[in-house]
Formats: sequence, structure tokens, C-alpha cells
Amino acid sequence: MIDSSFKFTGIAGAMALAISASVVAQDAVQWRVEDGGNGHWYAAVRSDGLITFHEARYLAVEAGGDLAVLKGPDENDWVFGMLASNREIWWEPTNPRHGPWIGLRQDLNAPDYEEPSGGWQWVDGTAVTFTNWASATTTCEDMPRILSCDGIRTQDFGAFFCPEEGPSSCPDPTDTWASLQANHPRMESYLIEWSADCNGDGIADYGQILDGTMFDGDENGIPDCCELGYDCELNLVHNGSFENGPDQADCTWTTVYPGDINLIPWTVTQSSVDRLRLSTTCTNESWQSFQGEFTVDLDGFSTAGGIEQVISTDIGRRYALSLQLTGNCGPNIAKRIRVSAGDWVGEFETNCQPTNPQPWRPVSMSFTAASRTTTVRLESLSKTGINGPVIDDVRVSPYACMADLNGDGIVGPPDLGILLAVWGTDGGDIEAADINGDGTVNASDLGPLLGAWGPCP
Repeated sequence: MIDSSFKFTGIAGAMALAISASVVAQDAVQWRVEDGGNGHWYAAVRSDGLITFHEARYLAVEAGGDLAVLKGPDENDWVFGMLASNREIWWEPTNPRHGPWIGLRQDLNAPDYEEPSGGWQWVDGTAVTFTNWASATTTCEDMPRILSCDGIRTQDFGAFFCPEEGPSSCPDPTDTWASLQANHPRMESYLIEWSADCNGDGIADYGQILDGTMFDGDENGIPDCCELGYDCELNLVHNGSFENGPDQADCTWTTVYPGDINLIPWTVTQSSVDRLRLSTTCTNESWQSFQGEFTVDLDGFSTAGGIEQVISTDIGRRYALSLQLTGNCGPNIAKRIRVSAGDWVGEFETNCQPTNPQPWRPVSMSFTAASRTTTVRLESLSKTGINGPVIDDVRVSPYACMADLNGDGIVGPPDLGILLAVWGTDGGDIEAADINGDGTVNASDLGPLLGAWGPCP
């Protein structure tokens, strides 16, 4: 969890960050609950050069996470194993004993503070109940300091460390922490952990952003719904995962034609589509459902099909439209769809992979509503009309830049003028002016508008 009180200030620090921007980053890896983990995500990042603890933490928070908090031996061992798989990247080549910064610091104002072992805590504010300090096999004059022989007050921040020369001398994760000076740039990498669960559903937000379950329009690692304070489950599309409809046996498909009720409130607009029930037990198709058990192949009975649904929208308000895309793989490898919302149109493609089940690709676009209702339309662009693009989990929710009332991509004077023009009303025809949706345009809407001033993400 991010410590919301953490701030990074200072011109010197900002200049340092400018020359220490990360150039190598490990793909985030999840310590899965089914593997005995906590469901959090971790990634090691290598900087251009040496960075301080505070610089590393600033970059970790900017990415939507924080420096890693390792609260037990199992977590520490798993993380060390992840780092060990790429020692030449995550351990400083010029001094191979130095590993990544972690979220460990010593609070000099803590009641139990004493040197060298008192007052240590994690960046999320929790106490350190498990430690992994390196053995004092180097002299205390060397850097970084080893806690067991360190009585110097300035060594108040933690990182991974190998007591011997080189990480190859650390075959296991025991005795691999050291305390260092915060402002002494000794390390070249840092370890990010994403653990926030802003909507309280028991799943780390970062993973839900990766799989497209939650939208992150400004790409800051924090779901837009959490930043804007609206319901993360809000979806203006009904039956977006196609679960509502006549029952059918698992691992089977039903062709749906115009006028059929199998997908209500979706209507088939051209030709036909296939509704398939494919749980994880089904192997007779090249994919499995993303959300629930049903999906839709937009190519129905040997033809390219399409579906649409009319949703309620506020005039002038910007929305995010997202869905999951994969393919019913056959002779045609590329699967293309056209997505439209009112006059806004986007085209997306996914290519079939060599092995099944096919992966799902999250796709998204944004649009500004021109009327009180907007038609969401999804169409296959298949040239063969067989083995088409497959969709699931269609969502529409308010976009992150809701204060952009005139839809020009910038929150500025024109938007302020619009808001003041309908001050004290419900917004009238400009419903988007009621930014927080409480029914009245007032100071509660002015704050979010001023806070979003400038270009939209």
C-alpha cells in the first residue's frame, strides 16, 4: 500500500531523476495466491546510473506502486529468486555486491529507535517483524554497511546486498539485506511492489489494469475509478459479458440472428454472430471465456456479423469503452473489429498465436457523448466470414478527464465558463458540468475541474 504522505521535493532531486530515468525494467511478475503468495505484483527496474533511496521511491510511486515490502521469509525468498534470474541486470555491475533498493527504512523518531537495530519499519508504515540482515563478512569501513557492525546513524535505508564479491556468491536469499545512506547514490536498481486494492475486491489493482478489468486511461498505475471516486463496478453496458440469455450446455455454441433474444439488450445488426459457452474445461475451441462462461464470435453462420446496444450518456461527458479481444483461430490469422460509439470509431486487431488457448487482448477507446443516448456497435471486419474475432467483457464508464466539458482534450477556461454558466442548476443540457454527479453544479464540481487543469491524460 502506498504511503499517501510520501512527497518528493527539491530541485536537486528532480534534476537527479532526470539523469536516472529507468532504462531497463523487468516485466511485472505476480506472486500468485495459488502458489502460496499474496497476489501482489513485483518488478525490478534498472536506472541509467546510481540513484538514492528517495529517488527510487519517487519513481516507484510514480509507477502506481511503492518500494517492495518483504514481510516474511517466504516473500523474501520468492522475490530474491525473481532477482536471481537476472543477476547481471538487477545487481550493480561496477560493484556486484549491490542489489536493488527495497522499502525498508529506519524511523529516528520511533519509540524503539536505537542504533543499529531499533526503529526499522516498512514504507507502508508497518513494523519490521522479519529481518534478513547480511552477516558481517566485510569490514565496517566498506560500503554498504552491514547492520550487525554498523553504529552510524546515517545508515537508515535498506537494499538487497551480497556480503561476498558478486551475486553468484549468494546462492540463496539468506543474509542479503544491508543498511545504507538515503542520499548516497549507491544502487543502480530498485524493486517495485504493487499491492493496492482501492476497490476492496481482494485483487491487486495492478493486475486488473493489466488484464483490462479496470481502466487506467492516464497510465499511472492507478485505476481511474479510484482516482475519480466513482464505483469501480460501474458499467453502462448491460450484459457486457453475454451471461444473460437462454441457457446452453458448456462447450457449445448458438448462432444468433437479427430479432433473436439470446443477447438482450444487444441486437444483431448484420448477418449473425455466435454465442459460445466455454469454461476452462472446454478444449474444443481455440479460446476460453474471459469473464464468466460466455463469449461472442462476431462471425456467425459463415458471414461477418455485428451487434449493438444503446446506453444512457450525459451530453458532453467523456467515456472509456473497453473490451477483451481474441480470435476463433482458423485459416485467417488476423482478427479485426470495428468499435464505434456514436460518431467515434476505432479499429482493433489481434493475431492468432501458435498454441491454444488464445490469449485475450484488452482494447479501449474514448468518446465524448453528443446526446443523452449513445449506440455502442461492435462489428467484425472478417474477409472470410468464418473463424472470426471473439469479444468479451464489454465496458463503458466515465473517462478520467471528466472535467473536459467541451471535449477538446484540455481542461481550461472554456470548461470553467461552461460550469459557471450552469452554476446552481443540475446542468441542464450540459449534464457533464455536474462532475461529481450529485445533481447540482456547485463548488463540489469546481474543485475537480481546477484540480484537472491542463491537458487531459
